[in-house]
Amino acid sequence: YLPNCSWTADVLGGTALTFTSGGGYASFYYNPSGSKYFITNPIWLDATVIYSTSLAYRTDNGGANWTDLSLLLSQVQSTAKLTSLASTNGPVTNTFFATLSNTFTVPTSGFWYEVIMETSTSTGTSQNLDWDELRISIPCNLNAPALSVSGPTSVCFGHSLTVNATGADSYTWNTGVTGPVLSASPGISTAAYTVTGTDTLSGCSSSAVHLFTVSLPPMLTVQLADVCKNQSGTIYLSGAASYSWNGVAGPASLVISPTAATVYTITGASSEGCIAELT
Repeated sequence: YLPNCSWTADVLGGTALTFTSGGGYASFYYNPSGSKYFITNPIWLDATVIYSTSLAYRTDNGGANWTDLSLLLSQVQSTAKLTSLASTNGPVTNTFFATLSNTFTVPTSGFWYEVIMETSTSTGTSQNLDWDELRISIPCNLNAPALSVSGPTSVCFGHSLTVNATGADSYTWNTGVTGPVLSASPGISTAAYTVTGTDTLSGCSSSAVHLFTVSLPPMLTVQLADVCKNQSGTIYLSGAASYSWNGVAGPASLVISPTAATVYTITGASSEGCIAELT
């Protein structure tokens, strides 16, 4: 809330009263007729933020002599250069507190003044228009950072992946890591990392989730009968999508005719690119 002490009024005395007992509220007096104002002290507003303003108001007995109640904005502490924020757009007759509210932005960052303006006639049965709880707030549903994440959508078990977050000023990952970049080696049951990003200016946060799959390496199977020297035999492989023999890509089977004890290094790759190796 903006405190009652933060106000200047264009007409003081009986036409603009501030009550400090019974909960504390301010009041416009209907006479003289025309428009009267309360103006706040300077408030710093930023052009990149969407603000919300609201005011509670009521009349003392429902008379129709209050023809309008408006919230306005100015760059000076006066009634000049006013920009409308919210208005009842007609008579104020409610005897219980109602709320006048709207959202707004400012074209340039700087000090601004909020103005409460009433318009009244000199005839009518309602002498006072009471108001209270003027506030300017930053609704996070309108100011949440536009957070996005990017990174691999699959990773092989035992390998690390790097996920990047953008759109906020600070970041916290569900792993406890802070900062825009997460490097981790997920377990086989891990399928997502969540990051919360916070905008320093508004204090608002939003979250984003990066989904991925963790793939196991292929289960290589080798079938080979003993091969005598100077005889031929066939090595059969299964369990992978592709194979290499001693670093050279090849088929799932290889005919060999060893002349001495021979070591073969066999590599199998899954369709996700995960590698298993046998010797």
